Formats: sequence, C-alpha cells, structure tokens
Amino acid sequence: MIKEISENDIAECVDVIRRSFCTVAEEFGVLKKWYVENGFIKQ
Repeated sequence: MIKEISENDIAECVDVIRRSFCTVAEEFGVLKKWYVENGFIKQ
C-alpha cells in the first residue's frame, strides 16, 4: 500500500523500514548487530 504521510509520520515510517530490512537481513544471515552498529536500527 502506498500512502501519503505527513512530516509528523516520518520517524515512525523510517522505523518500520529499518525493522523490515533487519528482518530480511536475519533471513539472509546478516547479523542484527551490524545493523545496530551502523545506525540502521535503534535498540
């Protein structure tokens, strides 16, 4: 689904995207630690 968002929604949307990449990375064997260390996801 594609939806227009407001500026107030950006942080939440970015968080969803980052968590999604983390999920895919785990499926392909990329360590979550690497994503955390490089600022892609917040702990």
